[in-house]
Amino acid sequence: MTSSKRKPSYVRVQKGSIQPGQRENACVFSHFSKVDRVAEYVFFYLQSLKDAGCDIVFVSTADEIAKEDIDRLLGICSVVVVRKNYGYDFGSYKFGIDVLQPYLGHYKKLILANDSCYGPFHDLSEMINYGDHHHLDMWGATDSFAVRYHIQSFFIVYSSAVFMSPAFPEFWDTVRYTRDALKLKKQEIIDNYEIGGSTHFIDALFRLGAFCSVAKIKRHITHVVNQGIQDNGPMQRLLLSSITVKHNPTHFFWDVLIRDFHFPFIKRELLQVNPVRIAVSQWESLVKSVSDYDTNLVHDHLAIGHAEELNDRFAWLFEDVETPSGLRVPFFLTQLLTIWPDLNQKLGVGVDTEAEVLNSIAYWEHPLRNNSYDVQWPENNQFPAYVREPAEGIEQDAVLAITKGAVAAWNTRPDIQNMDLSTAMGRKQFMYWRLSLGQREYRFLAPAQEEIDFLNAPCEAFGGKLSHLPNLALLLPVFHAGTPSFVEALHQGDVALYNEWWAIKEPELRALLDGLVHHPAPATNHIRMGRPVGTFKSDGINVIGLPNGQFGIGEDARTATRALLRAGFETSVCPAPIAIATTISSEEWTDDFVQDEPVARTNLINLPAADTYQLLMKRWAPVLAGRYNICAWQWELPVWPEPWRPLLNIPDEIWAQSRYVQKMFQDATDKPVTYMPLAVDKPFFAPRGKAHFGIPEQAFAFLSVFDCNSWIKRKNPTGALRAFAKAFPPSRTDVRLVVKIMNSRRGVPEYEELLEQVAKDSRIILIDEFLSRSDMLALIDCCDVFVSLHRSEGFGRVVAEAMYVGKPVISTNFSGSVDFAFEGTAYVVDGPLVKLQKGDYVEYKDQYWMDPDVGVAAQAMVKCIDDPEQTGKIALAGQEQIANNHTVFNIAVRYLHRLKALGIN
Repeated sequence: MTSSKRKPSYVRVQKGSIQPGQRENACVFSHFSKVDRVAEYVFFYLQSLKDAGCDIVFVSTADEIAKEDIDRLLGICSVVVVRKNYGYDFGSYKFGIDVLQPYLGHYKKLILANDSCYGPFHDLSEMINYGDHHHLDMWGATDSFAVRYHIQSFFIVYSSAVFMSPAFPEFWDTVRYTRDALKLKKQEIIDNYEIGGSTHFIDALFRLGAFCSVAKIKRHITHVVNQGIQDNGPMQRLLLSSITVKHNPTHFFWDVLIRDFHFPFIKRELLQVNPVRIAVSQWESLVKSVSDYDTNLVHDHLAIGHAEELNDRFAWLFEDVETPSGLRVPFFLTQLLTIWPDLNQKLGVGVDTEAEVLNSIAYWEHPLRNNSYDVQWPENNQFPAYVREPAEGIEQDAVLAITKGAVAAWNTRPDIQNMDLSTAMGRKQFMYWRLSLGQREYRFLAPAQEEIDFLNAPCEAFGGKLSHLPNLALLLPVFHAGTPSFVEALHQGDVALYNEWWAIKEPELRALLDGLVHHPAPATNHIRMGRPVGTFKSDGINVIGLPNGQFGIGEDARTATRALLRAGFETSVCPAPIAIATTISSEEWTDDFVQDEPVARTNLINLPAADTYQLLMKRWAPVLAGRYNICAWQWELPVWPEPWRPLLNIPDEIWAQSRYVQKMFQDATDKPVTYMPLAVDKPFFAPRGKAHFGIPEQAFAFLSVFDCNSWIKRKNPTGALRAFAKAFPPSRTDVRLVVKIMNSRRGVPEYEELLEQVAKDSRIILIDEFLSRSDMLALIDCCDVFVSLHRSEGFGRVVAEAMYVGKPVISTNFSGSVDFAFEGTAYVVDGPLVKLQKGDYVEYKDQYWMDPDVGVAAQAMVKCIDDPEQTGKIALAGQEQIANNHTVFNIAVRYLHRLKALGIN
């Protein structure tokens, strides 16, 4: 059939013709797309079929295909058809078979394939010829016993014995591909054609099989299990009883197929929707371990279905914002210090000056971009013009101009700072580095065409004495850095020396220009979407956080999980890809609910806003995209920082851990803000006496706790020391102040001040070590009073835990802790509200907190000892406050009401 014949009304395009005799096999390839372009992975698949000896009839049910893609298809396929979607894949197969019918006798095999797979990862000839070596007449890539035995229809091979037999038209003449096929439901097509087709050919006495049969897979897994756990019969029975030949092998055993059976495909559906909710996060590394297949073909296709939603959701990342430097840069570049605050001190990264902005851009290019490749910026590699402007204050004698961007690269790369930019030799060495390695790592260092032309142009230096050489020759001194006399002669324009060494070094210098790197340019600024991660069940919750962290945020994730489970929600825990310094021991946290990938459509994110933003830089945008994101963000100050306002695009809803935080968020956004206090868990712990922690048993002990990874100024541990000193003169030896810290770092001024005060008073006991959660609770329990003279808290978990354990608490009368630590449930300490200064806290501008009065705190300490009856009443009232409002059960009820209102079960 050729394009000259009249096309039926249901055929939109039909081009090309069959030229039998060139290849041994014929193939009908079924294609569908919601867009007018053919994905690159499909072109790769088609070329692989052609390379395996197939003449291809490409049949698409897309509404249309771009002309350039049709032209490209005709370079691979014999016939290209675009038709209306009648009869799904089997309708397309039937149409293609009809096109091939006059020529089938010229072929040895007929292959039916579709675009539902990514691959192939290997030469298809092995699978196409599989039946020849196993005495089969019809075979597939895989088979299945679901309903009844059949070859799965995404890849079927017929031998000529089948397609030249009467049984072949008997079956295929029942398949419809015109308008009347609309009457058929998809399940009918599966039952009648996919399953029914195999039954038909079995009844016709043909021998059927599969390259990777489920029976073979089961035998293999059984062998692996038996060999791996020979001495554990119950475990063998448990594992083997769950293996059935009725499982879809391309879903349940996708990794076994690829790793152990040389299977060339992975199903598209598995990566797009993962219908069986099986772990697939390692697909890319597995594919790369067995083949050199370009997995970007998969990523690029998966992005098509989600790119619009993703880029709409995260477009704010790329919107230019004004910086203190006066330069406008995309928002994401202004937040590098939010994630890595030490970058300013170490590498000069920031946004306060032009130099800091340039350093930020350079650090983005290398190494950050390689680790955050989902973020595609800048559009068409068009960096701000100032990146390529000549640097000021540097002598420009290095053949090409040393640009501001180049200096920023030097600033952020200690490994190249041995090239001294204050010397002529250092500048030339730096230019050689730019042209050799630098341009590979930094797109803005790739030479522009005018620079290349200049390097190739006749040299006009030294009065034209070197005009027979190109300007590139001016880099020759870099090869003689160890020979000052040579360098001096070259710098003076010694023609003979230039001629001599140009003859030697010309190939090496020419190679700089021959090996120029052409960096792929993102067409737009966007988040590069990989596959949609996990599944999207309408019910249940994904808890995203740091569930194994030995700190407050980790406990937030753990108690949220317990409350959700208590409320009856299916809960999956997804540990965020953020490094943590301290983790809890395994006996205090179970991994039973941890999932490699999220399961539900709804996320509960138990991370600060900055760490949630960090997820976008660590390839977790697909975890947030397409889901309803409830952000239980921790924040301790009364105003949402203006530089962070774009981060409010991330949540669909915010759960505020305190009334204080609720008001702050309500002032900052119109999105739903729900008061959702944190759960406080009181797990069992082994009580220990004071002596276990080095505290005299008879001493009255006050306890103050803080983590040096938090901001010491906000936690204010020295406030407790000053109050203790004011309350109890040195002659009072029956009291102790226990200061428990972890993650201490020498050199921090506040920490050094703390050590100085501790050294002055032998009654102060410093515990500077990691304690398990059980021991931490035991420490709280064995002390007599808990003291928290914080300047601000979002919630105040440790205060609440001390109250729940039954300890009287001295607490600052400000911020989130006042929800439970107020007059009557705690000794509260007032003080003046103080405006924050630079260095006090992250995003300090326009913020304030309370500086608790040391004198009032000292009076409270004395009262704890002098009035034990009142102190006992306060401790009991505090315990009841937590028990009545903040237990896991209390919070589970709140979760249930809110999530039910959102339609989540």
